[in-house]
Amino acid sequence: MHPSTAADPRPDPDPWGAYGELRARTRIPIAYHAALGYAAHGQKQEDVILAIRERACDVFNLSGSVSEFMRMAAVADLAHIPY
Repeated sequence: MHPSTAADPRPDPDPWGAYGELRARTRIPIAYHAALGYAAHGQKQEDVILAIRERACDVFNLSGSVSEFMRMAAVADLAHIPY
């Protein structure tokens, strides 16, 4: 990850608009942490697709089981977003 990347910079119940707005207002790359270990907090694999669709991040920080990671990484690869 780039040393000047902000990861999960703004907690929000519906982060996509907030992330997109923040991304539009700064040159600092925004990382979205898709952490399936936090499923109890509502995170899910589909968040990667939502983040891509809403242009909410420049890079992903992915975590989960190996198979979960590989599925999310494949989606990020299709969108040409590093992780």
